[in-house]
Amino acid sequence: ETGHEYLAEYDESFIAMVNKDWPNLPIDIRMKENTDTSEVGLHSWVPGGRFFAIDYPHQGQMVLSGIRGGRGFIELTDVSGRRTSLEEDGWLGVVSGVGASSGVVVYARDTPTSPREVAVHTWNTGADDAEGAAGKGRRLVIAHAGAARRSLPAPGTPCPEHISFQGGENGPTSYAWYYPPMLHPGKSPLVVIVHGGPTGQHVPKAHADVQILARLGCAVLAVNHRGSQGYGRAHRMALAGAWGRADVVDSLLAVKAAFSQFADRDHLDIRSVAVMGSSAGGYTTMGSLGLCPRVFSCGVSTCGISRLDYFSEETHLLEQHYADSLVAPPANAERRQERSPLTNARNVNVPILLIHGNADNVVPVDESRVFAERVNEGRATKLASVVVVPDEGHIFTTIPGLCSQLTQAATFILRHCA
Repeated sequence: ETGHEYLAEYDESFIAMVNKDWPNLPIDIRMKENTDTSEVGLHSWVPGGRFFAIDYPHQGQMVLSGIRGGRGFIELTDVSGRRTSLEEDGWLGVVSGVGASSGVVVYARDTPTSPREVAVHTWNTGADDAEGAAGKGRRLVIAHAGAARRSLPAPGTPCPEHISFQGGENGPTSYAWYYPPMLHPGKSPLVVIVHGGPTGQHVPKAHADVQILARLGCAVLAVNHRGSQGYGRAHRMALAGAWGRADVVDSLLAVKAAFSQFADRDHLDIRSVAVMGSSAGGYTTMGSLGLCPRVFSCGVSTCGISRLDYFSEETHLLEQHYADSLVAPPANAERRQERSPLTNARNVNVPILLIHGNADNVVPVDESRVFAERVNEGRATKLASVVVVPDEGHIFTTIPGLCSQLTQAATFILRHCA
């Protein structure tokens, strides 16, 4: 219809578009001609993102962007289910900020090897279907976005390789992006990066932490564990009730897969494996060091969660009940305590750096302080150290704060993985 809502049904498969002013939550798109499940949009932890657009004068055609199989896509889609990409075959990147009007679509595109760009694509509005419309269109990159200056790719930035691995015997498939080291001074440490969310994902674009570590001679493994978006609803829902275990197991299995595939080519050092992450990634980092004390050489947690009950009581309303489905409801206090990294903090036997913004109102800074105290309790040699970054919240946004975080994390990892 011509209003704000679009719905086309095909047996039990469907494509649904809701009011474009609604929050950008992932929408599962199932097409009759294609059995894969794509996710339109990314989780919007901050306002302002837009991942789909409807050109109302040409109501039979919609522009959808999102993630399929870990890779970004942007497509012109018609109500019959035909989809045609607006990017070239094999394109590796991610799309955001989509807008469309009168046969013109504008969007931001990020790739691992180039700064953010603004692209304009025109299509043939007189065509009968999506293939004809997009096929006769053209794309023009018109500008580099100024916000990307914080993570401009360095010359020779490596393009990541997508790997998959099975979660144990008959377990589900999970994924990771592997970035080879840019320098080969000898044996290369492997740095495992766990994304936040925990239902977020690592997407293939320019990441400042990846670039810094790769230029310093580290290989980087960015894990998309069970629960990550970008691989369909079943993979995303596989973390329900399993947070604090499935993410840790998948991180370990990703390390095993990376060494199996790249150890000889990139001279990976099995004795130098670090793990790092922010927010939910920090939670997995702390949990991994407590549950698997012999695997990693060190860890870096930024704004990580160490006590699930305390987090649920003190965080903002949006995430106050997040752990109820990811771990267990508050009534199951035993499981929530079992899954809290603080419970196994005494098992940590390698150095860990805990970075935290002093103004964090999502995960209070005490989460890092309490974990460090438990790790160091009764030890002559202190393994845990806390760095509180001034004027920063849960997501670091200032240039001094970002530089402090990245510099201290990279220095710490190189010191303990040498």
